[in-house]
Amino acid sequence: MQYACTEFTSIVGKNITRSMSGKGNCYDNAVAESFFKTLKTELVYQNKYETRNHAKNSLCLNI
Repeated sequence: MQYACTEFTSIVGKNITRSMSGKGNCYDNAVAESFFKTLKTELVYQNKYETRNHAKNSLCLNI
């Protein structure tokens, strides 16, 4: 899911203020970039998800 897509913005738009940096500049939001790199390295890339719901459940169980 892309962070600017309609589905994502409709979910978080009411509760979270999003900040979009310049295109391709990961240093504008280094904390978030670091978090998602760690999440992918330690959870996502270690598993094979058959469906999106399996991935969502994996994330929720590891919080």
